Amino acid sequence: MTLLGSVAAPCLHRAFAQTAQARIGFLRPAPAPENALEAFRAVLDKHGFIVGRNCELVMRWGDGDPEHLRGLAAKLVNDGVDVIVVDTLVATQAVRTATSSTAIVMAGGADPVAAGIAKSLSRPGGNVTGITGQSADYVGKTFELLSQIVPHLSRVAVIDMQSGQNVFRAADAEAARMLGLSISYIDPHEPSDVDAALSAAVVESVQGVVVRSGPFNSVAQRHVIVEGVAKHKLPAVYLGNDFVEVGGLVSYSADKVDEYRRAADMVAKILRGAKPGDLPIEQPTHFELVVNLKTASALGLTIPPSVLARADEVIE
Repeated sequence: MTLLGSVAAPCLHRAFAQTAQARIGFLRPAPAPENALEAFRAVLDKHGFIVGRNCELVMRWGDGDPEHLRGLAAKLVNDGVDVIVVDTLVATQAVRTATSSTAIVMAGGADPVAAGIAKSLSRPGGNVTGITGQSADYVGKTFELLSQIVPHLSRVAVIDMQSGQNVFRAADAEAARMLGLSISYIDPHEPSDVDAALSAAVVESVQGVVVRSGPFNSVAQRHVIVEGVAKHKLPAVYLGNDFVEVGGLVSYSADKVDEYRRAADMVAKILRGAKPGDLPIEQPTHFELVVNLKTASALGLTIPPSVLARADEVIE
């Protein structure tokens, strides 16, 4: 899906003084939330990059297939976009594999330093900067939240791609040690794999689930994952409130709209001539907690008042 500006107009910013348009690529496993895209465009407008006038967005949404993302990333690079905005670690890795020169701005995703994409958060070097939406602190909070919801929690299954497991394994281990938990991992190749994997996990007395979606975040894929978890009557904490909107129990994640606003600020700096490797990678400053009380009732759970009091949104 592509949004193309149709009117050419001179851009006053130094890096584009001689060109008609700035071209911004966008890669994500599934279409981005519209409110986040609106926020992104609004910040670009504030900086003088107006979509349809002197700026065009080239949107590429994958279908949850990492191989497909790699092909789309290569096409964006070949199309000659000036900067590529990515969301999720798998999208960042796909573009980083395709180019070491085109600027990449993260609008969320796992820690790029732990993933080996950047040298450090303060001075990333190379061609990647942006906002990381997941950190070791975030990981600990998801397990802590699940332990508050599930009495006597001791065994947890984590649904995540292998790349995500590698990034967060140390943080998972620390959270497990602090909370007295045993953790097992599920790496689904397809969302439909979740059902069978959880069947085996239930046999092992797993009492709750943490879902880190990886590339599986199209509407259809979210439904399949949520339904697979619900079938086994397991309480789950999800990355992203869009899972709770389709029936998930609880979500805890960085504010996506805020991430996209901050990513747009970085894109504007790069279009003016800044080098991505010189721009510090920022961490999330606001997290959102969403609770679905209807799902809690179906599971026979009572959400503690302390959790409800912290919730940004409660779905009844």
